[in-house]
Amino acid sequence: MESLEKEGAMNTTGRKVWRVAGLLVFLSALWMSTAAPTLLAGNNTLVFPQSVTGGDFTTTITIINTNFSQAVNGVLSFFNSDGTPKTVTINGLGSNNAFNVAVPAGGTAVLTTASGGTLSVGMAKFVSDFPAGGVIQFQNSSGQVGVLDSPSLHYASIPLNTANGNDTGIAIANAGGVPVNLMLVYADGNGSIIESVRPPELNPLPVNGQDAKFVSQFGFTHTANQSSGSIRIQTGDVADTGSFNALALLLKGPALASTATVVGVTGENSLEQFAGSYTGHWNNTTFSTSGDAFASMAGVASTQVAFFQLTLTGPVFGGSNPPPTTLAGTFSSGAVNLSGNSDLFGPVTLTIAPDGTMTFTANSVPGPLVATFTINGMAHPDKITGNYTITFKAGGNPANGTLVLNHTNQ
Repeated sequence: MESLEKEGAMNTTGRKVWRVAGLLVFLSALWMSTAAPTLLAGNNTLVFPQSVTGGDFTTTITIINTNFSQAVNGVLSFFNSDGTPKTVTINGLGSNNAFNVAVPAGGTAVLTTASGGTLSVGMAKFVSDFPAGGVIQFQNSSGQVGVLDSPSLHYASIPLNTANGNDTGIAIANAGGVPVNLMLVYADGNGSIIESVRPPELNPLPVNGQDAKFVSQFGFTHTANQSSGSIRIQTGDVADTGSFNALALLLKGPALASTATVVGVTGENSLEQFAGSYTGHWNNTTFSTSGDAFASMAGVASTQVAFFQLTLTGPVFGGSNPPPTTLAGTFSSGAVNLSGNSDLFGPVTLTIAPDGTMTFTANSVPGPLVATFTINGMAHPDKITGNYTITFKAGGNPANGTLVLNHTNQ
């Protein structure tokens, strides 16, 4: 299996066989995840990003109703990798692409596919009127494995290991209602972004579609022989309203092992992640003065318009509690470019690069004392930090300080 992948000699049948073998680890990955993902809208949907039918495989999906006072009613649907409905045969229920499932209070419903026929892969999901839990099991002559359903996410990280004969694979599905564009980012063990790719097969990933590959097959060129780092999965554009479901695997020769899909604020920054309010403080280390700091960011994703407001309290520039500074501009492809004019700073620009590098520049401060004010730092959705420098109209040594703002919702 591995040699077929490595040598690029896989035909259509070989690719399907790889997907089936990879399935045993793709789906086992969630057992190892220590993070508790935050679910998006649609908590009554269970998603299984990779499913397999045909050949000598039998697939069993068990829906568990943990509510002992309320029955759960829903529909279990199957899809091909391109998102089209997939017809499967369930023992006792016949052949269809969707099956009504009723689970009594505190009970379980077990659905098993029939063996035989053409080997094929895809995804499955269960949509119900009340929340439920789900486990999917796969069994063939070589053994069996089971895994929980996968939550819908906007960003996640996969540990990378391609050294000493290991390889890392990722399965990604789109169980949402709109196509989604995805970007994959390779960051090394120090957190530096080495390479970003936007695979054509993931841009867009159709509704109910899925794709599964080794890391190098997604287009990375610098991920070989790496024993640390991560592959970050991120919705690719500020206008994206979709989400994804992901599982990961680790392969070494014929041996398969699971690895984690870790939820976090990673990959390219998006307006959705930055939006909200921030609270913190500023500290002038030269004059030993300080005060509170507040900020907010909002915008319209469809037009890539963004707004930022900064409010400082305390002895700012020798005064106290100046009015807020409001900036407007664009948030596009992870980059922020804003500008404005305030009573405190005069003309201001704020830029944030996709990697979070931030620059706040005010080169013509209107007050009697301060000439310029600049902040250089890092801006990420969970925290904004920076070191600032103040120069004076009378000359002399500049003053320095720090600014820290924490997102109130992260």
